[in-house]
Amino acid sequence: MMPRFYALFVLASAAALVGCEPRNVGVAAPEEETEVVETLDVTMPEEATTLVPMDQPAETPTAETAATLDGDVKLTADNTLVQFVGTHSGDKPDPRTGKFGELSGVATFAEGQPREITVEIKTASLTTDIDKLTDHLKSADFFNVREFPTATFKSTKIDSTAPGTAEITGDLTLLGTTKPVTFPVKIAGGKMTGEFAIDRTIFGMTYGEGKVEKEVAMTISVEAK
Repeated sequence: MMPRFYALFVLASAAALVGCEPRNVGVAAPEEETEVVETLDVTMPEEATTLVPMDQPAETPTAETAATLDGDVKLTADNTLVQFVGTHSGDKPDPRTGKFGELSGVATFAEGQPREITVEIKTASLTTDIDKLTDHLKSADFFNVREFPTATFKSTKIDSTAPGTAEITGDLTLLGTTKPVTFPVKIAGGKMTGEFAIDRTIFGMTYGEGKVEKEVAMTISVEAK
């Protein structure tokens, strides 16, 4: 009886030891999972913090590299507008707006102010919103584009009246006639603009007297690009 009882005791002890091993494995697994979670929690905030400052400096160069009017600026239809508005006389004025699609020249700037301007306009590039009006303006009644294919302007004096403003005087040649004109301009935000009026009749453009106002409103602008 003793040997059999001893053998049973040994087997029971061995089974108890074997039964403990799964508990040890079960305890170790949660520790490994806890370590993985802790690693992820630490790493992710650091990556998010690193991405925020990387986006901010990209906005600064854009403002610093904004285009400005400086030195010799080539004048083309892409950066220069020459627009005019004619008005019918009478109780119900009818403004008609036109502009030129081809021109060339140079405007020289220094310290934010214009110093010299020359421009040549192709009169046949005149356009309006009304085809019939466009054809009439190109005729001998107005711009006579066949006989006078170009109109020119060349500055003779430019006075800086205040920071960001100037008064430009120059020779305007239209219909083969050259007359001096003076007009104010403003310079701001990489753009020079001027609004003024000229008497078209002093250049020999006398058609429609009494029906069309002799004063023609002009708008010019030059933009840095």
